[in-house]
Amino acid sequence: MKIYILYTGGRIGAIGGEMPLSGPAFVNSFKHNLEPVIMSVNPGLQIYYDWFDELTNEENMEPVDWVRIAERILDRYDDMDAFIVLHNTDTMAFTSSALSFLLAETDKPVIVTGSQIPLFYDSSNPDNSIMYNTDAFRNILGAIRFSMLSVSEVCIYSDDNLYRANRTVLNKSNRDMGFVSPYYPVLGRYKTEPELDYSLVLNKLPNRDTDTLKREMYNIANNINRSIAIIFRLFPIGIDENGEVLLSLLQNIVEQNDTIKGIVIDSIGVGAIPKNRQFVDFLNKINSKGILVIDCSDSAKTDRRYREDLEAAGVINVADMTTISAFAKLTVLLAKYPGIQKDRLSELMISNITGELTHSDRLYGNTNQRLDTGRRLISLNGKYKLINDTKGVITLYNDAGNITEVVWRKDMGQPGYLMMRNDNVLVFCNKKDQVIYSSEIASEGYNTYFIVNDNGDLYVCNQNTNDVVFKVNNDVVITI
Repeated sequence: MKIYILYTGGRIGAIGGEMPLSGPAFVNSFKHNLEPVIMSVNPGLQIYYDWFDELTNEENMEPVDWVRIAERILDRYDDMDAFIVLHNTDTMAFTSSALSFLLAETDKPVIVTGSQIPLFYDSSNPDNSIMYNTDAFRNILGAIRFSMLSVSEVCIYSDDNLYRANRTVLNKSNRDMGFVSPYYPVLGRYKTEPELDYSLVLNKLPNRDTDTLKREMYNIANNINRSIAIIFRLFPIGIDENGEVLLSLLQNIVEQNDTIKGIVIDSIGVGAIPKNRQFVDFLNKINSKGILVIDCSDSAKTDRRYREDLEAAGVINVADMTTISAFAKLTVLLAKYPGIQKDRLSELMISNITGELTHSDRLYGNTNQRLDTGRRLISLNGKYKLINDTKGVITLYNDAGNITEVVWRKDMGQPGYLMMRNDNVLVFCNKKDQVIYSSEIASEGYNTYFIVNDNGDLYVCNQNTNDVVFKVNNDVVITI
């Protein structure tokens, strides 16, 4: 197996100060101290090294560096089996989230890792000496072991845990604990051996032609700084009559920079925004100018009270996507599709491209998402609910009015789960994972999702185009 390790800088390569070792010096120390340990437990492994001539730290990592990393990976993509990026921890969530979108159409493991404590210390040995009982040592060994498994997505490895990159944030409450994934389970844990939960890992289609991906990355590199996105964080001063302070800040930012094409609002708690009417009106004005405004909050769901104000102002909600992931995704999309219309950009932002969000109204096939017993899907307008009850009956309800209606019902005969599989087949399985119901097979060559739409239809749709592949339910309405 061939693994490519890209050293970009960060504390993992620092010795005796803040500045990291140069690329050649770090690789020399790595080969002398760590490679023998790695090879002793992974015989036959081949490691290929690369580095940035100008190393990055948290204060100088920029979107253009995200593209540089992706370009290096694509340059060696056909020759390597897996990729590891050594990176500073403070901006790792930004970079790894961006890489998940830049490399969304690839299917090999890409694992980003770093450390709070350097890997080496200065000694009389010209090759330096390794510090064994550190997060740096454990993170590199763990990243290598997990990269040897079938993880077809971009991940972060930290503190014995493997995370989906675009679901991860730095743990601000305890920096020594590294990272957390607030709305998605950990993909794997390193115990005595690496243990990967394959049911949580993306099942991607085979990657597109590498030369095509390289050409697209070249165009992204040229556009990455032309149309930019920003994060605008709200704070309590804007909750009541002082909303004009936040309004003034946002006005100054937007009106003095015409390259801003997207704003990620990091709202408060369950999506609280200033009740100041002028603030909401300005959000509407921004949207009318073609600037996409996105709402993210500390909660996976925005409170209905605030969602109505946001929707009225043209602000879109991105479900449980983290603020960092939304910012990285928006930045990449603006660079990948220069001149994109705001409506199309909105569609892409609320679409699950590479496992970055969970919709309440759909199940994605590329992640084998399922509706377990007792769970429900709800249309975006809140009018229709699809419930999988404890007896194995799937029921679609319309409860928007005073009378609840059963729009569609299918009795599976025994309890189980509904799953949109990565082979584009919708199935219902019992608790022994035996298929009880199977839909027609969708065409191959693209990913699909199952959705409860705002009209009460159950569709399987093409994830790339949103075109309907087939309809699941009939139109029988029963009043109960």
